[in-house]
Amino acid sequence: MTTTIETLTGTTPDSRTETSAAAEPEPSFLLRYTYCYGPEDRLSERRFTQEQLDRIGPAVMWSVSRGRAWGVEVIDEAGADVPVPFAWFYES
Repeated sequence: MTTTIETLTGTTPDSRTETSAAAEPEPSFLLRYTYCYGPEDRLSERRFTQEQLDRIGPAVMWSVSRGRAWGVEVIDEAGADVPVPFAWFYES
């Protein structure tokens, strides 16, 4: 098993610790907003990495600009509101 891992990752037994330390998971953010779905309003809460937020954020803000979503919040892993979340938050 160790040989397979070393072959696939190109690591040696000594460098495995450095490789795993460098592969820490990206911080995630909670994107929370309310949107209209037919006659009722729904709350959406999903966790995204920064890269994922950069992809979905403009679509959410497009919905905000058309009155279909509101109350958009971005919250970090510690539960704190991110004051200036991302460029897409202000571009729409």
